[in-house]
Amino acid sequence: MRRATAFLAVLVAAAGLLAAVTGSPAASTPRLKLIAASPMTVRGSGFVAHEHVRLRLRERDHALTTRTVTASSTGSFTATFPAARPGRCEGFSLAATGSRGSRTSMPRPFQLPACRSVRAPLDRGRPPLG
Repeated sequence: MRRATAFLAVLVAAAGLLAAVTGSPAASTPRLKLIAASPMTVRGSGFVAHEHVRLRLRERDHALTTRTVTASSTGSFTATFPAARPGRCEGFSLAATGSRGSRTSMPRPFQLPACRSVRAPLDRGRPPLG
């Protein structure tokens, strides 16, 4: 009985160590963060290591821009959209889909932080009209 318990404890510890070393996809949640408005630059984190990630940026005028990046060994990346010119209070959406199943998106429609801080007291966070 003692041997079985000891063996089970070693097995559980080995499984935990293996999950930590391989970077289990369930260990983190993919996220996107806008880090600059001009040129539009986003940072992704929580993706599977070395995963190819397809980014789809849709601006308010329905223009679609795609970009493919490769996540680093830590599952992060930075992507720039030099041609994107979102207006200060115009909404846009950004979705990221990884080749190994990771996926996330920014809230839709997302507005630049400067717009949200100015408009929030007036419209209670609703997207602009028009």
